[in-house]
Amino acid sequence: MTEEQAAFSPSVFVPGIGPSPDKVLQAKVFFVKQYINNLSC
Repeated sequence: MTEEQAAFSPSVFVPGIGPSPDKVLQAKVFFVKQYINNLSC
């Protein structure tokens, strides 16, 4: 992951802050990770 991708990715958390219990946000984080993984193939 490049610095630009990390800066705008909702799957990257600031140290000390965990994921939200919000199911919609969790789904978005999951799909963004899948999209990034598919780009690197």
